Amino acid sequence: MGIAAGRTACFEHVWANFPEVAFISELHVDMAFPMGWVSPLLAFLKRTGEPMVCPGILTQEGELHPEGKGEKVVPVVPLHDLAALCRLLATLTEERVVAGFVHPVVHRSVALREVGGYDLRFLKGKQGFEDDALLLGYQYYMGTRSGWRPKCLLSVRRTWPHSRGGKQLRRSGGGNDAPAIRRAEWQVTVEVQ
Repeated sequence: MGIAAGRTACFEHVWANFPEVAFISELHVDMAFPMGWVSPLLAFLKRTGEPMVCPGILTQEGELHPEGKGEKVVPVVPLHDLAALCRLLATLTEERVVAGFVHPVVHRSVALREVGGYDLRFLKGKQGFEDDALLLGYQYYMGTRSGWRPKCLLSVRRTWPHSRGGKQLRRSGGGNDAPAIRRAEWQVTVEVQ
């Protein structure tokens, strides 16, 4: 099916079955989130006319994205200790909005529907341009004259550990049999307008 078609099918399912949903967030299965991470992003969308917003992220390599790609600022990321990881993420926030795009992303459902989600007319087969196509749709939605760019709210920080070599993020204090942290590919944030 592919990423673009799968994501579009999820969006269409939400729009058809839960039309009152105001926001839709896209998540990856290898992300860890501190408690309450989505609330500031929703507040940002409510007070601005933005169609979407992202948090800042910490990669397993210790880079801060989108603002610090290529610059390792955290020498050791505690991937196997969720409590320590969440404490670390809290120290890496700042009250700043920067241009950029990372996952997860929280979309205003109405805007996402206006641009049609991922445009499957030219996103055929395996490729890596689905996010670019969506952002181009938002650029037209917001008006090309406006100079719109996607935004990341750096007061929210989460991690994207990318499990490699069979390593998985595990709950702290759980021993070898602790369940791996798993997150759904899609999260629906229900808020009736």
